[in-house]
Amino acid sequence: MRDVLVGDYLRSRGLTRRGLLKFCAAAASWMALPPTLAQEIAAALEKARRPSVIWLPFQECTGCTESITRADSSTLESLIFEAISLDYQHTLQAAAGEAAEEARRRAMQDNWGKYLVVVDGSIPLGNPGYSTIAGVSNADMLREVAEGAGMPLAPGRDEAIDERCGRIFAEMNRHPAVLPGAGDLLARLDAAGIPWAIATSSRREQVAASVDALRLTRAPLIVDGTHVAHAKPAPDLLLLTASHLNADPASCWYVGDATWDMLACIAAGMPAIGVTTGAVDAAALLAAGATRVVASLAEIAV
Repeated sequence: MRDVLVGDYLRSRGLTRRGLLKFCAAAASWMALPPTLAQEIAAALEKARRPSVIWLPFQECTGCTESITRADSSTLESLIFEAISLDYQHTLQAAAGEAAEEARRRAMQDNWGKYLVVVDGSIPLGNPGYSTIAGVSNADMLREVAEGAGMPLAPGRDEAIDERCGRIFAEMNRHPAVLPGAGDLLARLDAAGIPWAIATSSRREQVAASVDALRLTRAPLIVDGTHVAHAKPAPDLLLLTASHLNADPASCWYVGDATWDMLACIAAGMPAIGVTTGAVDAAALLAAGATRVVASLAEIAV
């Protein structure tokens, strides 16, 4: 399979030239490249042999990965995944920890100058320690991996990628839907005189539309990831938020919908309420340490 040209393989699966160009134009946009490069990307892809791919998931919620892997019919993404050798993606691969990083290093060494790099999620630049993998910041890991792929990042390129990701998110998040029970829960907390805050790994400006959708009667306290050195599942964000509320972490309840939320709660010494409105189910939230799991915010009593 590795000796088969990717272009021949995609054509054998029914992919048209137009479909390939459409995908390449979208890929150029994702990488903040001019759409005129779509022809060059397509030409390079058609002539390529089944490549080694190193996929680096940075600041993302795993939803992108799950959406692709759960496709119920043949998609362009599934065709490409069948035409590559995915040698590193720590959500999908069986190896974890040092074994996973050794797999990445081995793939880089065996395919130096030839492998492809896929990145999803944003890259924190103001505080590189906010998001790390095996102790390496996202920006440093991307530079290291991109160098071996023969695509070193020019100065400022990582900033441009991060800015582009932010613009795409803002464009897609223009009219966010409010989770059932969210506004009522916050109103009841205020009525009871219970202080609360929003602790988010996203940047403050990235969640502005979501906060506006709540139609709150006052500006909420927002503590975002730019204020801490380590991202969840480290407890930094939660502990900082508790300090802003002048509260003992053990007396705070944290509400989240991801396993990393629950793990961060355990590390911070906070009780955790898991809500099954995200990408994981109740069993996963309980296994990660949730004290209680609810299907809706409306179930949380004050």
